[in-house]
Amino acid sequence: MKSEKSNSEVLFTEKKKIDAVCIIPAAGLSSRMGCWKAELLSKEGLFLIEKAVMTAREACREVIVVGGYQFSSLKKLITPHIDVRIVENRDYNSGMLGSIQAGLKYVKDDFFIFPMDMPLIVPEHFFRISKIWEKDRVTRPIYRNIPGHPVVFPQDWKDKILAMEGISLRKSIQWEDQDMIPWEDESVIFDMDSEVLYQAYLNS
Repeated sequence: MKSEKSNSEVLFTEKKKIDAVCIIPAAGLSSRMGCWKAELLSKEGLFLIEKAVMTAREACREVIVVGGYQFSSLKKLITPHIDVRIVENRDYNSGMLGSIQAGLKYVKDDFFIFPMDMPLIVPEHFFRISKIWEKDRVTRPIYRNIPGHPVVFPQDWKDKILAMEGISLRKSIQWEDQDMIPWEDESVIFDMDSEVLYQAYLNS
């Protein structure tokens, strides 16, 4: 008799990986949520950071998680995933751009950026974007005129991003530098920035 598949087995099935790195920024205080988001549970019973890592690992050749706040606790949550690089951003109060820059120091290839708190993103998002992606362009999904994630960058954007200043990568990239892929649902823009949104996700 076949055993029932676990939640993770149902979510993550074998498929050829994209030849790119995925950076997962996970260093923030989660101040708008009011609690640390990394250890919140997804609907599948996985920690949010764990679900994000498993999603990225299924799609991309390499995964880099950038932590900061409660860094030692974050490492414990990710420890079972031994093939994931964990990087510390000690200046995590500087915003997500600083965390992305910390991860980029270890990147030599094309790369995705995928925030930890977007639980509706699944591996198929990565594969679909990769199929449409023009290799010399920044490419991302868009829903109702709102740019979403994951975003894929050519390798030559590494130095451009490392030279940026401020707290937001999105505000530092011009619209004309990006190809937008129209998306049919809010999965690409839904992030959990409040308890209300978290409960809406759990009840969806």
